[in-house]
Amino acid sequence: MERLKMPRYILWLIITTITFLLVMSILRLGLVFWFNLPGDLSSVVPSLVLGSRLDLRVICIFTLLQFIIGSIPAFHPLQKKAGQAVAFSLWSIFILLFCLFYVLDYTHYSYLAKRLNSHSLNYFRDASITAKQVWQSNPIIWFILLIVSGFLLLIGAVRLAYNHVLSRRITATKRSRVVWGVAFLLLLIFGIHGRIAPSPLRWVDEAASINEYNAQMALNPIQSFMISLIRSS
Repeated sequence: MERLKMPRYILWLIITTITFLLVMSILRLGLVFWFNLPGDLSSVVPSLVLGSRLDLRVICIFTLLQFIIGSIPAFHPLQKKAGQAVAFSLWSIFILLFCLFYVLDYTHYSYLAKRLNSHSLNYFRDASITAKQVWQSNPIIWFILLIVSGFLLLIGAVRLAYNHVLSRRITATKRSRVVWGVAFLLLLIFGIHGRIAPSPLRWVDEAASINEYNAQMALNPIQSFMISLIRSS
């Protein structure tokens, strides 16, 4: 990396992006094996590939936000304490929501064989009844422990990557910062767009060529929830 003269901030974002993409892929595989894999693993490869592309979009959107904010000199997370505070505050919010969405997604699929979506909000119209049913039919303490444990592990991984990058000596030049910045920005935009085509990647288009089970496995719970929420509003 020193020969490439990559800015440390971009290196940190690349490491965290890859880390979360791997975590999302493992969670998708866990969902496949937990809820009875139909046939052999090769039958769900198309959904795993599509799912990885959707996962990449989610993490690239958040990474783009971090990249834009961190590119402001006053909020650079490796050079300014205010920048470090802002970056880790954003990471904390994202990771907490990330853990919450995935725990709810597993629960939602176990009951309805459907990934998490905005229709789940209907259960909260009568919060007292819903809370009582959840408490009686679900190990709520385990849910909380999973969310807390997941949060601590992931924020620890982000902090570990941060400390690793911070310990590296600065090799980037003014020119390499510009070149790497533009290249990284284009990569993030491509990750969000999802494919080499004028129109962006859409789950509904890609899912038409695979069966219902694989289509469900390909969904990302965060994106699924947000898109269905927007469409229903």
